[in-house]
Amino acid sequence: MTGGFSRGQWLVVSGQVFHYPFAIAHYPLSIAAPESCFICNTMTHVCEIITQWMNPILCALLLAAILLKRKDHGLAFIVLSAVSIAVAAVLAESGKQHVVLPGDPTFPSGHQTFATATLTCLIWRDRRWLVPAVPVAGLMGFSLVVCHYHLPIDVVGATVLGPIPPSLLIGFWQAKLSQDRRNAVG
Repeated sequence: MTGGFSRGQWLVVSGQVFHYPFAIAHYPLSIAAPESCFICNTMTHVCEIITQWMNPILCALLLAAILLKRKDHGLAFIVLSAVSIAVAAVLAESGKQHVVLPGDPTFPSGHQTFATATLTCLIWRDRRWLVPAVPVAGLMGFSLVVCHYHLPIDVVGATVLGPIPPSLLIGFWQAKLSQDRRNAVG
């Protein structure tokens, strides 16, 4: 991914090139931050690392949470989690193909959608994940904006979109399991 203000009159965001007036109106931070600022460069580098590694780490955490917490239906939860995360990612990418927000070809953020969907699966598995999930999602969104990969509205849209497929799929599945348990007992 390429982000930030390039030389000349163009801005490159997620591999897409925008003309200079669009850059001023939509990416003022990229123009205001000097390229030689050590703190700015360091923060951007750290945010790029977070952006690249957060989703694989979240996938590993989800798998570990499923395997370590010996509940019934672990394999079913793995499959439902994978399907719901994939549905969220497809919805995010379809938002980019069909212009949802005019003038913003990066809406919603696929990285943020994936992260919030994965965190939602973790929360469904064990409610204690809610405490670290909020700062992790915020850190991911912040990193995407600092690296100039996305606008804040892209991150907000993805944060709203990401939890919907896991909540629907896993919620319906758990409701069906509860109904089956009640029917078996009574």
